[in-house]
Amino acid sequence: MLRARLSYRQGDLHLDVQLTLPRGFTALFGSSGAGKTTLLNLLAGLRLPDQGEIYLGDETLFSDSTGKHLPPHRRGIGYVFQEARLFPHLTVLGNLHFGWKRLPAGQRPFAPEQIIDLTGIGNLLDRRPISLSGGEKQRVAIARALLAGPRFLLLDEPLSALDVPARIGFLNLLTTIHRTLNLPMLYVSHDIHSVMGWAEQVLLMEKGKIVATGSPREILPRMMRAHPPGEAVVPNLLRATVVSLENGTEVDAQGLGLILPGGSGLPGEKILVEIDASNIILATEKPLNLSARNLIAGKIAQIQDGEDQSLVWVNAGPELAVSLLPSTVREMGLQVGQAVFLIIKASAIRCYGNR
Repeated sequence: MLRARLSYRQGDLHLDVQLTLPRGFTALFGSSGAGKTTLLNLLAGLRLPDQGEIYLGDETLFSDSTGKHLPPHRRGIGYVFQEARLFPHLTVLGNLHFGWKRLPAGQRPFAPEQIIDLTGIGNLLDRRPISLSGGEKQRVAIARALLAGPRFLLLDEPLSALDVPARIGFLNLLTTIHRTLNLPMLYVSHDIHSVMGWAEQVLLMEKGKIVATGSPREILPRMMRAHPPGEAVVPNLLRATVVSLENGTEVDAQGLGLILPGGSGLPGEKILVEIDASNIILATEKPLNLSARNLIAGKIAQIQDGEDQSLVWVNAGPELAVSLLPSTVREMGLQVGQAVFLIIKASAIRCYGNR
């Protein structure tokens, strides 16, 4: 468990934070300038707080009252930066060995072969960073951080330079690492898409303060308000298996049958299905003669009101979020427990294979 009480001033930013991070997969969410990177730098020991304490388990990493300030390499905290920051003159294998060889033999929790296999970079070992893609660089960076033997891992927007398929692959990799190694993580994001479906809990940061903590769904309305009006895209992410190609691409998405555009996968293939909440039409009566391929019955489980958009969560097997104008919610008289129908065009569904 990582605990901290920190006060720090730099220019217009006044960071004043108290947090307790369990052994989980946590996202630190906030708009640009909220202080997210500054907080990570303070936890890692790259900056010195004005006041406060930092504890990792029973060990004190920093205390202004006692004057203790462990340097970054002695904190047991790994750090993956927004840019991979690999050593350009070393091969991938040389980068991996850099921190690992500096640990005493009895303090190396992971073997290079284990981490290379876990991160899927075995085919990159002889290459130099200049020849790697953005996603490959980030996989090498996280492997290098792991081989330094951290007890906690910080990641500062490692997804910002990646396209959506690579981003999903990297998030799945982080989840696998967290579960396989039982390694707690805190990763920074200002992208709702990178939080929903992966993070176990979210810390919402505004103007240097943690203003909310909870599950992604609990914090979602406030995350939406952190975006400019109309720019918050809320994804429904479902893990699915391709069932048939006879009628478009039919999939089983966590118990929900969906029809996707043709060519979306092969029978038996595991894919990730994404449906934006704004691309789902909600009806209170069963419509007839639709061109849309997906008509789904469900019941309203929750209504989260927002300033510019409201989220209606519909239990249709898995729960799906539908984005509506607040005035639409009122005019339709929507209520929790009400039976409704969801209409989704096949063309509105995106899928990502082999992730």
